Amino acid sequence: MKKIGIKPEEIIALGDNLNDMSMIQKVGLGVSVKNGVPAIQDAAGLVLPVDNDHDPVTSLAKLVFDL
Repeated sequence: MKKIGIKPEEIIALGDNLNDMSMIQKVGLGVSVKNGVPAIQDAAGLVLPVDNDHDPVTSLAKLVFDL
């Protein structure tokens, strides 16, 4: 992040399992999918209304960028 001049608070990370925890915790907006494990949902600032089999990236883009 430092190499390209992006601050952690300017980043959105999307995850569903415990291997995503550090990423979710280090960014400005951590996002979990609907079927994410409870610990990820608790750590995330946003839980999407879709699971990881129903295009969560598009769902996130629509919410964040008001598409």
